[in-house]
Amino acid sequence: MKMMIAMPILVLTVGCLILPVSSHGSALDHGIYRDLLTLYVRDGVVDYRGLKQEESRLDEYLRLLENTDITQLDRDETYALYVNAYNA
Repeated sequence: MKMMIAMPILVLTVGCLILPVSSHGSALDHGIYRDLLTLYVRDGVVDYRGLKQEESRLDEYLRLLENTDITQLDRDETYALYVNAYNA
């Protein structure tokens, strides 16, 4: 039996992933995280065992966030970065 726990904050996170490109053209690519959430979240419930198998992809995404120059992001992009970093 898969261990699944509800995570309402992930709904907020998924919403943050769908951001338009800012006027200065720099949008942070949340594709890795979006793909993982698509695979392992259903109706607000997270399959943590499945997600744990993708730890290297989560680490890759966190490195991307870590190496992002937040001074080049607009307010919405910065918010998405911090929310996603917290949840990932």
